[in-house]
This record gives sequence, structure tokens and C-alpha cells, in this order.
Amino acid sequence: MSKLTKLITKPRLFFRDAKINRSNAEPSKLVAKKNIPTQKKVESKKEKAVTKPKINSLDHFNILDDIRVILHSGENFDAGVAHLKPWIAVLMRSNVKFLILVRNLNLFEWVKTNFPWTYISYAKGAQDIENLLNKMPYANTVLYPSSTGNNIHLVRFSYLNHIFIGHGDSDKASSAHKGLRLYDEIWTAGEAHIDRFRNSDFNTQHMIFNKVGRPNSKKIIEACQSNWKKRNYRVLYLPTWEGHFEESNYSSALISGGIIQTVANNLKLHIDAKFHHITGSRISELKNLDDNLGQYNSDEENRVTVIPRTIPVDTILATYNIFICDISAVISECLAGNGPIFVYIPQDREINISSSNMAYGDYCYTFSTLNELEEKLSSVLDGNDYLEEKRKFAMDYILGYEETLNDKFVKEIKKIYEQPQKITQLK
Repeated sequence: MSKLTKLITKPRLFFRDAKINRSNAEPSKLVAKKNIPTQKKVESKKEKAVTKPKINSLDHFNILDDIRVILHSGENFDAGVAHLKPWIAVLMRSNVKFLILVRNLNLFEWVKTNFPWTYISYAKGAQDIENLLNKMPYANTVLYPSSTGNNIHLVRFSYLNHIFIGHGDSDKASSAHKGLRLYDEIWTAGEAHIDRFRNSDFNTQHMIFNKVGRPNSKKIIEACQSNWKKRNYRVLYLPTWEGHFEESNYSSALISGGIIQTVANNLKLHIDAKFHHITGSRISELKNLDDNLGQYNSDEENRVTVIPRTIPVDTILATYNIFICDISAVISECLAGNGPIFVYIPQDREINISSSNMAYGDYCYTFSTLNELEEKLSSVLDGNDYLEEKRKFAMDYILGYEETLNDKFVKEIKKIYEQPQKITQLK
């Protein structure tokens, strides 16, 4: 078929073939000359991207030192910062050499910047972990503040003693689950956490528990020995985050404005609010709560303060004596403050918790509505604090009162270094 015949009888086919032929044709010399510099620049950029080295591991420690304890965080940056901060401070009190091992590069840089005198390593994958352990012949203990999937890269080494220390103490279902049987030991604050395992629906007979107290609560307990009524009334509001799934969302963040108005405007009390560091992770609208609540200083007394999320609770808690919380580990922290605790219990969902032998209602004033909060808080302020003695019992049962004041956690860490050195080299 000639081109003319194709054009007349099958025009679409003619233009399609013409387009294909044109695209396959060689460019003219003029066009080719113009295109050469552009092609070289593109190729040059690609080479730079390909040759950029990947960082799989970084070390900042002396391999000749007797480092036996590793504090491991497999978390991302935000969670890693929150979990490591309190434990780094506690381990420093033990005056032994320890290594902080992280799996997030930004977290590595943060630790190196904020704790430049500590030993820190970053290891991305399983092989990087093995390479690190080959440089630590005296290492024999790993501490885990959280149970992330990449913990298995360390747990697989049976010569190490794997101890789960957690990052709080709550009745949430995640506090006592079957996955924690992975570790050689579980170090708990008090008897309450051990009872959560005993009351669970799985076999815990082989698990080793060690009650070591809550070391970062020691200073708070010592500072809050006087009766809460003898101190100026200051309310601390500590809502939890919204959880990974809606059915486990026990947060009062969505009604935080109402809670603050109830306390500040109705009861005329000063209230400080500090949101959980990852609030807004699932419900993005909650990310800006701090800024929104800053607008609630509606009266001349300025009774509302929003505390930055990055500030650890244990560094501020001793200055307050009335606490409002959600179902979370922060309840146990507030026990150290020796004052009444009000806990929000949502009514629109089933509360799935791992129970100890004390329910929240045994030592906290629970509420589900703003009116209920106002009524119960007013009653307590009028002298009807009928849970005061129960809180004292809960402080020992949940926090490990004596163990905390006697620095048992620090003593247990020192014991590790009192044993003769044992050298282990991986093959």
C-alpha cells in the first residue's frame, strides 16, 4: 500500500505510522549538537546518586572498655527519644560504662548531641548488630525499653541476658502479653506488673520477674512527702495519645478543651496541660492541640499553661498535687506525686486492659463526663478525699516504694559489673 493510498483509505493508520517513523529517525546534526550537553548533565547526576554511600552502622565508643550493658531502642525518632531519656539518666547514676544502641540514624545523632559523653552506636540490620557485638567482647546484658520487631536481631544471641525494662507501668493490654515471654527476665516497678502476668490467659511459669522499683520516680517521692492539701493547688493534665486503632483509643484529647475550661473557669484552679509526644500520629487534627489550647487563657488570671511535649513528665511532676489522666502508664507516675488522681474512662467502647489486683477505681477518682469531673474534683477539694489511704497502698503495690527509694535498679546494674569478666567472641 502506497503512502497516498494509506492516507486516503486509512488516515489514522497513516498518521500513526508517520509518528512512529519520525520518533525512530535520527536527529539532525544541529539538534544532536544541542542535546549533547543536556545528556551529559543528566548522566552525571545519576552517577552521583548511585555512588552515594549508604550508612548501615556508626560507632561512638571505646572498644577497649569493659562495656557489659547495652540499652537498645528499636524505635523511630520520636518514640526513641521518649523511651531513652529517662533510662539514660538512671544508668548514668550507676557509674558504669554502658552502650546505647539505636536503629534510627536521626536518633543516633540526637543521642550524640544531647549526651555526648555516653557511648552510642547505630546499627541498621541484623548483620550490623553481629558486627557490633564482635567489637564488644565483654557485653552480656541487653536492656529493652520497648518490644519492637527488630529486637530479635539481638535476642537471637543466647549468650546475652535479655531484660525487658519497659517505659512505663499501665493496665493497657500491651503491658502484659505473650510476646514478652521472649525475654530472659522482666524487670518491673512493683508487684502490680507481675500480677498482670499472673492474671493473664497464657503460661508464665518459666518467666523470671525482678521487682526493682521506679528509679526515675525517686526524687518525686522524696519531694512530695507532705500532705497534698498543705501545698498550693496546682493541676497537671496528662492525656494519652489516640492509639494505633480506634478501639484502643482511651484518650481524652478530643475533649481536652472542655476539661481545661472546667478546671480553670469553673473551679478557678491553675491547670497545666502536657500532651503525649506522639499525639496526632493517627488523627492528624490532634497535632495542633498545643497551639489551639493556648487560646484558652480567657480570664485575667491566665490559669492555663501548655507544657512542651518534649519535656519528660518526671522532671515537672513534683510541682503539682492534683492530676488528671487517661488510662496509661502516666497514672503510676502520678502516684509518686502523692495527690488525688482523676482518670478519664470513655463510655463508648470496651476497655481492654490487663488487670492487676487493683482497679483504677480503687485508688483513682474516675469520670466519663465533664460534669462528673467537676463534681468529684469539687468534693475532694471540700475535704472528701476518701481514696487517700488507698493511694498510699497503690504507691507501693504499683511503683515499688521501698525498691525505688533504695535504688534497687541501680544496684542490680552494678551487680552485673561485680561478676568476673567473661569474654565472648562471635564466629
